[in-house]
Amino acid sequence: MQIALLCGGAVIINVFISAWTLFALIPALLFYMTLQSVYLRNARELQHIEATSAGRAISFAVETLGGAGAVRAARLQHNMREAFHTRLDRNHNALLLLNSANRWLSLSLDLVGAASVFVSLAVALYSGKNGALTGLAGTYSLLLPVYLAHLAKCRADLDLHLASVQRLLHNTNIPQEDYRDDCPIPAGWQRNGKIEFEDVSVQHQPNRPPVLKNINLTIKPGQKVAICGRSGSGKSTLLLTCAGATKICGGRVLLDGRDVTKVPLRALRHRVVVLPQEAILFSGTLRENLDPLGMHTDEEIWESLKAVGLYDYISAQPAGLECGVCGWRGSWGGGRGARVCGARAALHARLAAALLLDEPGAALEAAAERCLLHAIAAVAPNTTVLTVAHRVSSVRDYDTAAVLQDGCLSERGRVNDLLATPASALARLHAAEHRLIHLY
Repeated sequence: MQIALLCGGAVIINVFISAWTLFALIPALLFYMTLQSVYLRNARELQHIEATSAGRAISFAVETLGGAGAVRAARLQHNMREAFHTRLDRNHNALLLLNSANRWLSLSLDLVGAASVFVSLAVALYSGKNGALTGLAGTYSLLLPVYLAHLAKCRADLDLHLASVQRLLHNTNIPQEDYRDDCPIPAGWQRNGKIEFEDVSVQHQPNRPPVLKNINLTIKPGQKVAICGRSGSGKSTLLLTCAGATKICGGRVLLDGRDVTKVPLRALRHRVVVLPQEAILFSGTLRENLDPLGMHTDEEIWESLKAVGLYDYISAQPAGLECGVCGWRGSWGGGRGARVCGARAALHARLAAALLLDEPGAALEAAAERCLLHAIAAVAPNTTVLTVAHRVSSVRDYDTAAVLQDGCLSERGRVNDLLATPASALARLHAAEHRLIHLY
């Protein structure tokens, strides 16, 4: 507002000294509005691209530093360095274009200002004004392009900040999922852990192809089932569908004979335990991370820690279960953090009908991942377990394997039987895994 008032004051002073300057100022202002429109249309996009590319470069650097040990173990330092340089180059390209747009606007406005100064001085001298008024007109004519350039820059920054506010408003207006509290809890609903997929299709967006297509699968109570497949085949979506976290566009999912879309969401999620791929630790004490609702005894908590191999480490801490946890920072990052999340899942699996594990040992070595999966399942031996396998070798002792391909259930059978068949999809995945291990 202040810059706009200064621009208006400069125009008024020039008009007051000589009304003939309107014949120069009006075309100059029209030309400026055209320049500003062209500049804002491109600067807005360039600022968005620059901010997005900078965020991607910073996120990549942070994630690479977090997994520096794995990068060095796989000898991927050169690849990661080149990938970071690529992201940095994209950010610098956007920044260079944005700076070039600013220089172009400044040069164009300087030319407009020079023309305005020439016209103002010529009119003032021709009309016989004294030297003081002529100097005043020339001074404000010189300041006018500076004010206009700053005004255009402020307008571009305002548009960028308003776009951020618009995104925040959009996120705050996202509809909350329906908890279905008005649905009655079925009387006599048991916790056996039988899961049935009946011609289930899941579609994340109306204009996109389904992620899961006509899945028919029955999992008996207490079975240990490995969900395998390549990236993007729908494995994680299959697990989330059991927890009521997706919208089913066709078919239905039954948990112990009840449609998961027709029971209260809180009741459903008290019957399943989900350990997501990107497990999270909360700032607070270890006890609060493992048992946030205070439903379990110390003996049960220590037993779950013993199951995942953290008993000795936690018992050596002076505060024990009350030791502080600061997210993924410090000593709680990487494999130890994954074990804490595994202990949390094992603790709550005792009261659950199904345990849904989405690559919980991705941050661990192969042997440690097998031990973690076995320990979590052993704590609740009668609980149904569905595991998205990061490594096929980690789920060889499971009862059944279900292989997904492009959202479809391509094959199902006993793990050892499928691995013994070279033509099976599971055997091909296992062979590809071995080739990758030998490559590095």
